[in-house]
Amino acid sequence: MTRQSFIWTIFFTTTVSTVFYSCTSQTATENNGEKIIVAATQTTAAFDYAYEKDGKIYAYNESSKTDTLIIDGMNPCISPSGQQIAFTESPNNNDRQISIIDLQTKKKKRLAVNNNNFYGAMWSPDGKYIAFNYYTHDSAIWQIGIIDSSNKNFKSLTNFSKWGSGAYSPTWTPDSKKIIAHDLTTIYIYGLDGKVIKTYSVDSIAKDHGISSNTRFFLTDNKFIFNGTSDDSTVVDTVGEGEAWVPDAIYAYNLQGKSVNRITPKGLDCSEFYLQGIDDILFTAYNAETRKRPIYKIKSDGQNLQLLFDNGGEISARQK
Repeated sequence: MTRQSFIWTIFFTTTVSTVFYSCTSQTATENNGEKIIVAATQTTAAFDYAYEKDGKIYAYNESSKTDTLIIDGMNPCISPSGQQIAFTESPNNNDRQISIIDLQTKKKKRLAVNNNNFYGAMWSPDGKYIAFNYYTHDSAIWQIGIIDSSNKNFKSLTNFSKWGSGAYSPTWTPDSKKIIAHDLTTIYIYGLDGKVIKTYSVDSIAKDHGISSNTRFFLTDNKFIFNGTSDDSTVVDTVGEGEAWVPDAIYAYNLQGKSVNRITPKGLDCSEFYLQGIDDILFTAYNAETRKRPIYKIKSDGQNLQLLFDNGGEISARQK
């Protein structure tokens, strides 16, 4: 008779920023009446980044310096542990839904939300919840939903009622106790019970930088990090149909000094970003000439600009 027991441990290396999950299998066999314990250990490294490229989702491991193609989809958000990705898929080209895929087993499950248009998953930093946008067709309202990471207890965080209104682009505070969203004119800070804790006018934070429903406001270290229009020269897409637009940049609004400082350098069109921890900003910078989207990392003070990937988008990162 063979007996197996599995002992799960987590350990951190001091030289790389990767979390490892170790599974030790101990098998007892008999040899001439004596028991022999054979130990086999399998160690799996968690992934550090997830991003989208050409309609496909990739996961990247910093330790091995390897990309892994995971699945077709968009809006990937890697879990704080680096073991799962929540992402948006369109099963019939009309609906949008969020699914979670396990990066080791590749098993996928749809979020248990009774809706056919929800997207933009954002994990809480502690990994316990997922926030997202969902659309109510009868009232044309965008609401913010929240669900346990175990795929249970879906509820609506917001209760907008005016036709055509709504809240957009939820983010989390570092303590996982509050969610930030906006309706283009007001920034709302919600508790997990849906109560509004505090509000700010968008104009008081973004100043003269235009925003959209895709703008995200992260609140960390007594400042708002957000993306909005810049004063850079208008960009013209000379390769495509000649579309012209004003580039976005990423900014920090200091709540104490009540001032806005630009984080990303001129010449980079930064319309999407993700905050890792409290100080690392990951962002995509579209290049109209090459039509590529290099992904960078930068500190919230604008220092230490680093190229992560030559081409991609919708970057997210494991929390450290």
